[in-house]
Amino acid sequence: MRQRLIVTSNYFLLIVTISPSSGDNGGVIAGVVVTVIIVLVIIVIVVLLVIIRRKRRQTYKYPADTVFGNDRAGGEVGMADFTKPTITVLCSEVFRVAGNCALLEVEVAGHPRPKVTWRYGGRDVPGGDCRMKILSDGSLQILGADFDDTGPYRCLASNRIGSAQCQVKLKIEASS
Repeated sequence: MRQRLIVTSNYFLLIVTISPSSGDNGGVIAGVVVTVIIVLVIIVIVVLLVIIRRKRRQTYKYPADTVFGNDRAGGEVGMADFTKPTITVLCSEVFRVAGNCALLEVEVAGHPRPKVTWRYGGRDVPGGDCRMKILSDGSLQILGADFDDTGPYRCLASNRIGSAQCQVKLKIEASS
């Protein structure tokens, strides 16, 4: 008795004919085992082809700090999405009473996210100390501002595409 197994797919057509000799049960069992193995191999191949096809359709995503600087957002990015930094100054002169908090407000934009530094008196402002802090939007916060803090501050923003800078003046006044 002949048995025929037909397996079809988008990728191939397979016909296996098993013809064991009459009265040979070992031949029938061997034929069935071979058929099952062939079917399993075909299933694995089809699954792998489907996986490969799906991966080709995916959009490539990466964390941007692995390629273009230190942008925490990552995501999909095309070359047209890269922009040089811009700085918007919210107030070019800030007046505060001595001992109060002074906030030199700016908004920094650009992609990849620009690195922001502040300079005062020709030196970098230590943005990580307990009195001065560079905020996430790029603004500079000065706690307990005193007369020594009076003067022009320069904000610098840079990324791989370019850089920008601006100036904000701080004036500390005596309390009345």
